[in-house]
Amino acid sequence: MSKDLNILAENRDALLLAEVAAWLHDMGKCRDEHIDNVSQCPSSKNEKYDYKRDYVNSLNIDTNFLNEQISFEYEKIVTIKELIEKGKPRSSNKPNEKWLIRALGRCHASAHIEKEEAPKEYKQKNDNTWISTPFGYEYEKIKKLNSRLENIPFDKVKKREIIIKSIKDTFVHALGETRRPINEITLDDWSGIVAALYKSSLAGLLLGHKIDNPNFLKWRFLSVRLNSEKIWGESSSIPILLARKEWMETGLDNLKHLLEKTYPLGNEVYRDENGSVFVVPYIEESEFNKALKDLIIETMPYDGEIQVHPTIQDESWWGQYYDRKSPEENKVPRISSIISGDIPSISANPNNVEKWWEGKRCSICTVSHLRPADSRSSNRNISDYWLKKVTGRAKEWKRQQESTIWIDEVADSNGKICLLVGKLEISCWLKKDGYIETLLVKLPERDSPEIKKTPSFARISRVWRTTKKFWEEVKTNDLDKYRIDKRIKVFVEFKPEESNKIQINNSYEAVSEDDIRFTIFYAGNNEYIIIENLELIAKKIKSKYKNSDKKAHELIKEYLRGQNLKIYDPDGKKRDKPLGSLQVSDIIFEDANYVPVIPILAEPSIFMAIVPADKALDIGRMIKKKYEEEMGKVRNRLPLTLGMVFAKSHTPISSLMDAGRRMLKNTSTVQKWKVRSVNDEEPCASGYMFRTLEFENGTKWKVPVTMRDGQTKDIWYPYFYFGDNEDSKPESREKSFKGPDGWLVHASEIEKGDVLRILPSTFDFEFLDSSSRRFEVYYDDEGKRWDKTKSSRPYLLEELDEFDKIWSIVGPKKLNRSQLKKIMYLLETKREEWPVEDKENVQVFRNYASDVLRNANWKQAKPENEDFDKIVNAAVTEKLKDVIELYMDILKISENEQEDNGGI
Repeated sequence: MSKDLNILAENRDALLLAEVAAWLHDMGKCRDEHIDNVSQCPSSKNEKYDYKRDYVNSLNIDTNFLNEQISFEYEKIVTIKELIEKGKPRSSNKPNEKWLIRALGRCHASAHIEKEEAPKEYKQKNDNTWISTPFGYEYEKIKKLNSRLENIPFDKVKKREIIIKSIKDTFVHALGETRRPINEITLDDWSGIVAALYKSSLAGLLLGHKIDNPNFLKWRFLSVRLNSEKIWGESSSIPILLARKEWMETGLDNLKHLLEKTYPLGNEVYRDENGSVFVVPYIEESEFNKALKDLIIETMPYDGEIQVHPTIQDESWWGQYYDRKSPEENKVPRISSIISGDIPSISANPNNVEKWWEGKRCSICTVSHLRPADSRSSNRNISDYWLKKVTGRAKEWKRQQESTIWIDEVADSNGKICLLVGKLEISCWLKKDGYIETLLVKLPERDSPEIKKTPSFARISRVWRTTKKFWEEVKTNDLDKYRIDKRIKVFVEFKPEESNKIQINNSYEAVSEDDIRFTIFYAGNNEYIIIENLELIAKKIKSKYKNSDKKAHELIKEYLRGQNLKIYDPDGKKRDKPLGSLQVSDIIFEDANYVPVIPILAEPSIFMAIVPADKALDIGRMIKKKYEEEMGKVRNRLPLTLGMVFAKSHTPISSLMDAGRRMLKNTSTVQKWKVRSVNDEEPCASGYMFRTLEFENGTKWKVPVTMRDGQTKDIWYPYFYFGDNEDSKPESREKSFKGPDGWLVHASEIEKGDVLRILPSTFDFEFLDSSSRRFEVYYDDEGKRWDKTKSSRPYLLEELDEFDKIWSIVGPKKLNRSQLKKIMYLLETKREEWPVEDKENVQVFRNYASDVLRNANWKQAKPENEDFDKIVNAAVTEKLKDVIELYMDILKISENEQEDNGGI
């Protein structure tokens, strides 16, 4: 261990207290008096409020924490009170001020590139002040800040985890700046960045790298990037996948604890599915950097299965230049180059692997593909090391059962699942000269150019935190409506065959006397829990016996009473031979409260979850609606990719994951859309006013053109790249300016006939009837599926609603299954015979499709003209074929189910 690093441990208490002080240095902004004071019309009682000095007035809190002293060798003692009241940018230019105060002022300034001078008329009202996302969606009105501040446990300022969590939970409801449009950075985002810079600056001081003038402080990024796709993405089952994912995350948590607390060098400022990024001081000594990397490798050994490669970015940065009159010298943190860079390949430590296999002659572990499958691991090809981790998750599930880790519980009543994947393309928002600079602070005037937003550290952080929150809310809120309220527990007597044993906390397959199969979990003491969709089991029972009106759990209880079940281990070496039999003695119902969904990822750009197949479209529509509401002002620059991989429940998870990742790799490319018409609309229930843009490709966008109050015109966010190329300059458009990739025009000034450059959002789907089908998920240079029979995919995200409309026109209530099959046979056979892609043949094929559909045996009256034209157009473009495949073949929606699926 480096001697230098010991210095950080010896000064841990002072470093962590200084970090808390930096978190609190702008706490005066978390006051109702502050919001009133900086509003359009402040009350006379608050017009002299000083958020740096009056932050504790009238608050019911103990102020003793302000006198806590922070001391480092060779530096004058400071208190938390001094840091809060004097921690301003101008303090860094005061040579007689204490260095620790000057350094905090410099860290404040370094992070504050985004403090553009928004005009005073952009102030909000004191009783109607909103917090915005970086994309212009105002989602929370500020209120009751004093009571929130009072709830922070200031008596625990020396207990880092407690105090910082409380500060973050409070500051997320306050702002660093209330003026529009720079009201997008919460006090939580802002204070966290300043704290990270300050903490690493003091660590550099202790390590002997004191900068006499804090204005010249610099920082670096330290990152550990791991290939999650190789670590857990190729797992063969959900329990294994979740165990591998938790194993990886535990290593990253250990690293975070090491660098933030054990040796307080800096803070984690970014994490996604592939690793973490930390702010650290700029230290050039190669010996120190090598010692630091060695320590990280020692802390994150992953027991030899993964070799870690920490990287310290060569380039340093200082954020806002110390002389604010020279903004061209600002140096933006290049975090995007780390996030978008190549991820190191995964390799094991050969010495560890050699040691594992000494004296062993057995099969290889199917979890790690590295370790020996120890003989003590029952009849499963799994090492003792991984058996403990996998069954540990099952044991934890047995204790709580508030969620599910079992694929068969997720499967729908047809035994199908869907891997739902989503991606928000944020990489262009996380860099200098990126899309942050397509957002205005102030429109250009005759005597001055426009003021664009700057990609500061705090703003970049806010972008990825916002998109991460988007996916987390999908996981926790939007899926909550599908809760299940019953599970079944079966009490049995196990009679083994040969010397077989049943292991506690494992899943098995039970087979009834008349070959009805379902999945069970052994909880111990002859107790088994059915971990399969009860509607699916009931459906199997009904297929062998007459229909029953009983509820699924009641029917299953009646059926299983007195049964003698065979039990198999589907993951074992002898999966075709029963382990024994289970004589059912009793069956009970247990109240349950879980969502039949297995979340996998909810990261800044990527979302993955396994959901019931029959709920996938509904969930996809919820995501689409949420996206349009929250990202509607920038959707042309922030595309959403949505993918659905359907499969039977026992399809290898690794195949689903591979297909899902293939869908996410199809990056949107710029398309040119011509405007057919524009229309201004009245305010809606949410408060926004919209402008509807209809494009010649049939797509309609409702673009919000006001802020949340419905009155303030949004002159900052809803801009579109204009023209056929980057040099196209709009004429006579007052609300226009030059962005990183060309000229942008405000939505309110877009006219009929304009050509706009759009990054489109898309959705795609595939049914894996075999694992090899995943290789058909492959895209050409234009972003379309390589397979000619699926060349219409992916579709624009907006067409998801049109799928529903088309199905409502031709679905089971209008045409029966055999009719739909005949129609598709006729159309697709003729499509193969005729080169429909040739323009001169399109009208001929359209006439043929019209005749086929008109002569179909409709159950009800034929569709009206508009609907009929819609399905004819869908037949020509192959959309009708995909609609029928999705709803009829994959989801198997019948006439009775149609009203309960797809929102029809």
